[in-house]
Amino acid sequence: MPGVTVDGHDFFAVYEVASEAVRRAREGGGPTLVECKVSRYYGHFEGDAQTYRAADEVKKIREARDCLMNFAEKVTSSGLLTRTELEQIDQEVLAVIEDSVGKAKAAPKPPAVDLLTDVYVSY
Repeated sequence: MPGVTVDGHDFFAVYEVASEAVRRAREGGGPTLVECKVSRYYGHFEGDAQTYRAADEVKKIREARDCLMNFAEKVTSSGLLTRTELEQIDQEVLAVIEDSVGKAKAAPKPPAVDLLTDVYVSY
């Protein structure tokens, strides 16, 4: 099985690699292992002191490699979108999220019998 490593912070690079993997699979070439290299902003668990990182490592990653900032920079500098259009998209996404959270909170709680649904597989 072929494998490809890609910068997971780069939307366009991931899109290209994923598109090629999908094309290959649809043409009968089988699966492709896609490894997206990314950096975490947070620790492995709540309260992780991240003593294994340099003091300013996350700050540098956020400033130089943040995927959303880099995406915005690429699409605006290339003329694909304007900052205003990006802000409008952000507002639309926030509205969808707020609506979804509201619906979820207003929905009745599931019955206890559903507690383990789709959690464990029995053989």
